[in-house]
Amino acid sequence: MTPEQVAGRRQQRTFGMRRRLLLGAWLAGAGLVLFRAGEVQVGESQVWQAEAERQHRSHAEVPAPRGTIRDRSGLPLAVSRETFRVSVAPREVWAAPGGKESILQQVARVLDLPEEDLVRRVDPERRWVVLPGRYPPAVREALAGLRGVYVDRDLRRSRPHGELARGVLGTVVDGVGRGGVEQAFEEVLRGEAGLEVMARDSEGRPIPGEIWPVRAARPGGDVVLTLDLDLQE
Repeated sequence: MTPEQVAGRRQQRTFGMRRRLLLGAWLAGAGLVLFRAGEVQVGESQVWQAEAERQHRSHAEVPAPRGTIRDRSGLPLAVSRETFRVSVAPREVWAAPGGKESILQQVARVLDLPEEDLVRRVDPERRWVVLPGRYPPAVREALAGLRGVYVDRDLRRSRPHGELARGVLGTVVDGVGRGGVEQAFEEVLRGEAGLEVMARDSEGRPIPGEIWPVRAARPGGDVVLTLDLDLQE
């Protein structure tokens, strides 16, 4: 056998060994990938499922109506008024069967808003629009069933007799009593907040209409004072 033939055989054996090593490395890598995939899908499935739900769902508190402060005769001095905030998902409105015109006309009529201004606000390039103002409970029924229109409750503290005994009653800031009876009886008046779950998209933004109640809010208790409304006036 000539030296050239010997060198050729050595080269072939070296090439064959490298090829087997490379194949073995590929098979080992594929095995590790398959093992890890099986571990994630079987052994860690509940962990990753919980993480996915956490990223696509968020919990939010539902404010509880504060209790009423009354004078000695039971007349209300401070109450929680239920108003409603109206929001619009423009893309849903524009995609509504029959066109957006009838929806926007009804919203403008119910809310007493200029239709031209409403059309300008409901730009299809925007994902979510909160309309200005707060509205009475009748608005919720009037707008029920309109595609892309969402009505959310908003509680506000109100004093039916204006500034009467304001120093005694105190005020409410961000849902917390500040000064006077509002602060002194905070634990009685505040009630217990409810809980709801809101769905979010891949970017963490709330998905319109995808809200599920978990626990209803418990209203606060009333406080009756020795103060007499007529004498105070």
